[in-house]
Amino acid sequence: MMVTDPEPLEKGVDMSVDTPRMSACATSPRVYESGEFHRFEASGREFLYLVPAGAIFELDDASRAVLELVRDGRVSHNLLMDRVAERGVPASEAEELIAELYQSRAIISHDTIPDPPQNPPADFPLQTLVLNLTNQCNLSCQYCYEFGEDKIATPEGKKKFMDFETAQQSVAFLLEQSAGRHGVHITFFGGETLMNFPLLKQV
Repeated sequence: MMVTDPEPLEKGVDMSVDTPRMSACATSPRVYESGEFHRFEASGREFLYLVPAGAIFELDDASRAVLELVRDGRVSHNLLMDRVAERGVPASEAEELIAELYQSRAIISHDTIPDPPQNPPADFPLQTLVLNLTNQCNLSCQYCYEFGEDKIATPEGKKKFMDFETAQQSVAFLLEQSAGRHGVHITFFGGETLMNFPLLKQV
């Protein structure tokens, strides 16, 4: 199974998702079932959208066979190994494939030890500020809320552009509330933000 970006497709395995603590092994009594994912096709190729990780995988024959086996119920580790071997996949590669599908949670097992719940931190410094510089726009996209019946972007009496004082107070608030952070982020939002380009440069 290959982890891919939508364009271009790149082979490789992304192990950055949170993984279960236990790994598959040849003598494992583990029983697997389908995880939470959606299969789809594009350009004549089959893909898997993995919900927990928000990742997209391109399916090969071996990974497709594993998913087909667990689709209708629970299947043992040894049976999965046998079915993958029938595809001509060496035992070591079959173990790696099953472990990869398990770690990415495309297949799951109820013997996984869940992480204990954690209490929220007492102090959670701010890291990101979103500045809505303007709701004005020089385009006419028909799906935009600006062209809805209520025209919420430009109600009567509402300022059309953020002023410098508001932006300055907002940035000061971000810096004040981000103590302990190594870095902070400012996102410019609109409307078409470049219609208030002087303020963007000042910020």
